[in-house]
Amino acid sequence: MKAIPGKKKKVAAVVRRKPFDKVEEKTKIKIVEEIKTGMISFLGASRKYRVPRNTIKAWAGKLNLTTLLNADNSSADPKSGIKVTHQENT
Repeated sequence: MKAIPGKKKKVAAVVRRKPFDKVEEKTKIKIVEEIKTGMISFLGASRKYRVPRNTIKAWAGKLNLTTLLNADNSSADPKSGIKVTHQENT
């Protein structure tokens, strides 16, 4: 079979994805805050920032856990490390 003179043969191009970059902590917090406030969904954030959806969900879980731990430690006795819920009057 002869090739048509005006047409070129298509060559499959190898498309390589860009390797993932590390995301700064400030950017992680910004993304999670946008999701918490309802400005954007997990899927929308994934597309906007080009970060996997499950990675963003993991950040949200870690940042939420960190926030909860910080809130619990604020009412802890610094000497004993035990949380003080109430003190009895004696």
